[in-house]
Amino acid sequence: MSIAYVNQILPKDTAQVSIPNFAPIAGSVIQVVQTVKTDTFSTTSTTMTDIPGLSVSITPTSASSKILVFMNASIGGGSAGDSNHVGVQIVRDSTAIFVGDARGTRMQATGVVNTATPGQMLHPNTVYLDSPATTSAITYKLQIKTTTASYTANVNRSGRDANNAIGYDGTGTSGITVMEIAG
Repeated sequence: MSIAYVNQILPKDTAQVSIPNFAPIAGSVIQVVQTVKTDTFSTTSTTMTDIPGLSVSITPTSASSKILVFMNASIGGGSAGDSNHVGVQIVRDSTAIFVGDARGTRMQATGVVNTATPGQMLHPNTVYLDSPATTSAITYKLQIKTTTASYTANVNRSGRDANNAIGYDGTGTSGITVMEIAG
């Protein structure tokens, strides 16, 4: 949508000119915020744990706005080729969002990856349209956990993390991008 403005010659004594406040069109992007993590993180936690440096805050301009969340992560497992499973989830403030239903003892997560190859990183990616219904600041973050405390979950590195250039054991990036979408 384009908006045309008409130039006007104003009287010399005009102290203030008001420009109408235009409401954004539903579905348009109002603001975009991103955070990217390039350093590594490792945990043996069997409960969902914040990934340091992987959170982003946004303050919606309207309670009717939606927040489009893009998440990507580089996840590696243990160093011994163990059949470790790593869960990743998106959290809004302190509430997990876009996770599976509770069923028995299965892991609830946004995604679960099998990290059995020690020189490999897997890259779960997710897009989710959230409806926070607020104009207060919101923080979105990623959390991670491993299935067993004897296994390690790694971010932005493989489990083996060998220093070679043959295609395994690379360095990775993870990130969250959030977009406010007009309601």
